[in-house]
Amino acid sequence: MQYLTAEGLLAIHFADGNKRTATLALLEFLERNGYELDMTNDELYQFAMDAATSALDKDAIGAWIRTHSRKLESKS
Repeated sequence: MQYLTAEGLLAIHFADGNKRTATLALLEFLERNGYELDMTNDELYQFAMDAATSALDKDAIGAWIRTHSRKLESKS
């Protein structure tokens, strides 16, 4: 799926620990490609922290995104 390239946004997070920018970029990227993340704010925070501190590798980031994303319903 196209959205999986978004895993790099958090895997190689921005310099100086700008996790918020990487997370917002991920959310925007997913939305522009017809997806959204389905999780609590706490889960998203933990994901961003784990990705930024290398607690998750690239494969784990991709798996997390696949598990927590869903296709947006089309607007009629």
